[in-house]
Amino acid sequence: MDANQTRFHLIFGADDWQPLIADDTLLWDFARQSVTLHPLVFRFPQPPGDPVLHAADRRDAAQDRFGNRYWIADDGLSIRYQGAHATGEEMFWPRETPTAEPLPGAFKPATPPPSPPPQPLSGMAITHSHYLVVGTLAPAGLLIFDLHAGGPPMPTLWPSAIPFAPFDMAAAPDGGLWILDREHKRLWHLDCFLRVVPAGGDSEQLAPPHSDTFRPKDAPPREHPAVHFPAGISIALAAPVEEGEPIAVDVLPDGTVLLLLVDDAAGQSVLRRLRNGTPVGDDISLTEVLASFLDIEGATTFTAYDMVFVPETSEIAGVSVGTLFVVDAGGNQAFAFRLEAAHDEWALAVEPFYYPMRLYNGRALIANEQDAFYQNTALRWLPLAHQPRPRYEREGALLTPVFDGKTPDCVWHRLYVDACLPTGTHLMVEARAANDETSLAQQPWQSQPRLYKRNRQPGTDIPGYHPYAPDAVDEAGTWELLFQSVAGRYMQMRLTWQGDGRHTPAVKAVRAYYPRFSYLHAYLPAAYRLDDTSAHFLDRYLANVEGMFTVLEDHIAAVHRLMDTRTVEAEYLDWLASWLGVVLDPAWDDARRRLFLRHAVALFKQRGTVPGLIRMLRLALDACPDETLFTEDVAACSISPCAPNAYDPEAVRVVEQFMTRTIAGVHFGDPDDPAEAETLTTDAIEAAAHRFTVLIPVPFDLADDEQAQADRLALARRIVEQEKPAHTVFEAKPHWALFRVGEARLGLDTRLDLSSRDGAILLAQTYLGRGRLGASTPWTIFDEIGRYPLS
Repeated sequence: MDANQTRFHLIFGADDWQPLIADDTLLWDFARQSVTLHPLVFRFPQPPGDPVLHAADRRDAAQDRFGNRYWIADDGLSIRYQGAHATGEEMFWPRETPTAEPLPGAFKPATPPPSPPPQPLSGMAITHSHYLVVGTLAPAGLLIFDLHAGGPPMPTLWPSAIPFAPFDMAAAPDGGLWILDREHKRLWHLDCFLRVVPAGGDSEQLAPPHSDTFRPKDAPPREHPAVHFPAGISIALAAPVEEGEPIAVDVLPDGTVLLLLVDDAAGQSVLRRLRNGTPVGDDISLTEVLASFLDIEGATTFTAYDMVFVPETSEIAGVSVGTLFVVDAGGNQAFAFRLEAAHDEWALAVEPFYYPMRLYNGRALIANEQDAFYQNTALRWLPLAHQPRPRYEREGALLTPVFDGKTPDCVWHRLYVDACLPTGTHLMVEARAANDETSLAQQPWQSQPRLYKRNRQPGTDIPGYHPYAPDAVDEAGTWELLFQSVAGRYMQMRLTWQGDGRHTPAVKAVRAYYPRFSYLHAYLPAAYRLDDTSAHFLDRYLANVEGMFTVLEDHIAAVHRLMDTRTVEAEYLDWLASWLGVVLDPAWDDARRRLFLRHAVALFKQRGTVPGLIRMLRLALDACPDETLFTEDVAACSISPCAPNAYDPEAVRVVEQFMTRTIAGVHFGDPDDPAEAETLTTDAIEAAAHRFTVLIPVPFDLADDEQAQADRLALARRIVEQEKPAHTVFEAKPHWALFRVGEARLGLDTRLDLSSRDGAILLAQTYLGRGRLGASTPWTIFDEIGRYPLS
């Protein structure tokens, strides 16, 4: 409630808004945490005479982890290749073999041996062990290229009794791959050794059991069992693709298989998820998912041509998330779907972005860990990038819940809406009220005034609440209106989103205040209320002033929050620091500023001490300083464990020289220290007095950035110069620069472990002795086929 004891009803967040959305004209936008008009996906109109792509004409392609791309040529008989940093393409297979020189002597072949006929190729994938697997149709089988070792492929033929016509392939996380046989509607699973896995399918008998014809004279013949070969996993079709066929396969990070099924005649495309050949969850119709997002009326058909999955890192174990790109058979664009798959459930949501594919030549899509790529007619691989072309429904409405004003004839006061209303859009508000909830539905809707935007000062109706960031667009903020002639215990609103097709209102929260605090009734004599017409006007007129004064009164009543570093608004942190005569570093984030102000008094008391110096350095240099910086003994924790989680081997350390110089430096080869061998002289003691060294940790991500390290040391020196006692002399160094006999305490200031200097040597950027030889690919890749990286 506000300072006048006026309460409000609130609609805020997905749990409140989503149950109110009754049709496809509105949508809860999780990214903006707002209700918007339903987004639409721009669909490129098919030009007249433009050919439609057919899956049978698609040629497969693959990309290895280094960015090298391979694809089957248009003739279907050769493999083309493009290096990661190359601009042109070249032949990968078959290689031209040099003509053998004739053997000496009189005998030679009458005619040269004929060249083997070319093999039709279909299907391609690169396994995680870096094998390029390409399918062959005549004879049916596979060509396996070892991309590490190079050389000719290893052919693997399928038994003639087993029908096999590979069409599409996808690498599996276990090092194997899945093969789609489109002609025979079958799936095949190969393990990391490229052996066929009987994953839920039947097997065919290649040879019956038999006995050896020859056997020892006095012994029974040796028996041979029957030879079986897996028959693959049969793909059973169901509605709505009963007359369709599988056209593409892909594998999720959890090992489950995505299968794309298409019925060209019905214009239906269905996605199926399989685990070991068994469906997981229900099939998802891409056509139905896209139906409410296409901006072309009557466009209820969608025929897919190819798909590729781009995974993302999931914050939940066992859940696969990422973007699934599906190409339209028109060949002009791709559609993006947000895919989330748990163990037994999975869901697909349309991402309303337009992904054009200019001059797409029909080759299969490929992907790496971040992007998907397609090949154009100039044989250039281009990333799929969305073109900003927003589309939205033009109007949508919803009914709010019935709000209870608690008293009969309650005068509903004011409506506040946290929203972004771009130019050309509008949020129309209608309301109705009644004292009986059952008769509320019979009351007519009353249109309310147009919303107007509140100024940023003095702020929103709730002190300290800012629905949008300070740098948000001008259309974003808190909008308000004064209810007109809305009286009754129960009240309901109808909110209508109106847009221009390119922009949409985005409503985050709604607050309906009740009952009205009337300046007319509270502060003016009764004579001003004698005439109903003038009293009604005066009451509404004074409500405008009340709306400004009440916000000011609320801020005054909540002034205590400005004194608390946990609740004060970020814009007042500098003002709060001025009370202490401190100027905050503009490079600090809000969390670091609040932490400093909360402990500023304690820091001032420790100024000039070792703990105070360490705390100030860590406050400025630590990535995420927290309360433990002021609750633990930082001086002790920097050299030895003082709590289960307090010891940090990379913490800031202060080493006073009198603690390290117990014998003369001449014993360590220092010719500038001619002190006696076993006795400390006065000069030696004076040289070590009032001197200390500050060890600054270097984050591992800055190990190769010389400039960043220099800036970090310069910042540390400025802080130490301000915080140290005036009579002391100091030296600031990175951690790894103190490992010198006579200056460091063994086991406390030294480390025999990986440190910030453990970075790969960069030519002309790293000093000798401050790095290591970096390993280059592919020798850093673990090989599951039995080979191991160099050690």
